[in-house]
Amino acid sequence: MKLYKISIPKRKLRSLTERELLFLVQMGSILNEVNALERLIFLSYKSPDNQIELKAQKYQSFFLLLLLIGKLWEIWRLLQNLYFKGQLSKEYESYLPQEGKDSLKYIKNYYSKKGAWLKRVRDKISFHYDLDSLRKEIDKMPDDAEFEMYLSEDQGNSLYIS
Repeated sequence: MKLYKISIPKRKLRSLTERELLFLVQMGSILNEVNALERLIFLSYKSPDNQIELKAQKYQSFFLLLLLIGKLWEIWRLLQNLYFKGQLSKEYESYLPQEGKDSLKYIKNYYSKKGAWLKRVRDKISFHYDLDSLRKEIDKMPDDAEFEMYLSEDQGNSLYIS
């Protein structure tokens, strides 16, 4: 991997409009967050021989995926508010290569037509705790289902796997 450092003095940042400045700084942060979550998801996936460790590992991967799903929805909202609804898309789209234009078109199409599931996951289990939905899910569990809890000397982890 090749890294490049770009230094932007504050006086240059201040020459940007408020919307441009917020978009630039927030997108840099978002790229770091998504990259970190993606790496953690990759690192969390291993196949231990022990079935208890395997179930715990799967839950940890699932948790990281929930965080990523929530982040993706928040990124979509940010793009809508700071990029698409403002002048930024009109002002900067001509500077994008065709691949970038195609990617933005794909993102807009996906989120406007199929992306609602991301919002539901974010609102119900990823970023919020919807107790009514939790009660309903518990009620749906078969009577012979077992709630499993995994404990160690250092930490605990509980999960339900059918």
